[in-house]
Amino acid sequence: MFGFVIAGVSLAGLIFLASHRHRHGGYGAYWAFRRLDTSPGQEKVIRTALGEARDLMRDFKKDQRGAKEELVPILEAEHLDEQAVSSWLGARQRSLEELKPRLFELAKTIHDVLDPEQRRKVARWLTRSHGYGHGYHGHHYGGCHGC
Repeated sequence: MFGFVIAGVSLAGLIFLASHRHRHGGYGAYWAFRRLDTSPGQEKVIRTALGEARDLMRDFKKDQRGAKEELVPILEAEHLDEQAVSSWLGARQRSLEELKPRLFELAKTIHDVLDPEQRRKVARWLTRSHGYGHGYHGHHYGGCHGC
């Protein structure tokens, strides 16, 4: 169980950092790999896993497009139907349960390719992040504090 938590945190952290690539002109992934001092082999494994995770999440989001429309009549009803709400939530939960094993495999792949110090850095970034990713403060790319 503890391994799942660490793998999940590693994947979440790296997805978060890589997602900044789109917002900050490629800097997020470059910054993360530079700070982690990853080898080219590690970068390839991580980029592949992150790409698969992004594809899975994009497909999940696409599958959930009608979710709001399904919820509207439930919320508009004169009396809230507990069974209808439960059914609606169950459909979302089933979709997530289908994703979980593959996301775990990808998280484990990333976790296993990182050494203990690299995993500690990712964990520290997650705890220090304020919405822009650690090291990017909206106006400069100055040095990373404490990495």
